[in-house]
Amino acid sequence: MALLEQRIVDGSVLTLISQSLKAGVLEEPGGLAADRARDSARGRDQSDVVEPVLNPPDHEMVRRGWAMVRYADDFVVLCPTVEEAESVLAWLREWTTERG
Repeated sequence: MALLEQRIVDGSVLTLISQSLKAGVLEEPGGLAADRARDSARGRDQSDVVEPVLNPPDHEMVRRGWAMVRYADDFVVLCPTVEEAESVLAWLREWTTERG
């Protein structure tokens, strides 16, 4: 949330995002929702609606001169060499590990 608070000043929007991030995730269709929900404390499912606002790594990649194309919650980093691709991957692993 600290990263979002740097970009979003509307308290009601921050509240909605916080509630979304804390909500459980439905595992499978059918039955009672309470029976099929799991905790989402370790992250969100792919294509979650808040993913595109979590873009600090985008800015860092640009600052480092890496060419990146974003597709909503996915992205591709374009590298001319295997060495550069390995460098980007190592940085992304470190960045995500630091943030849990």
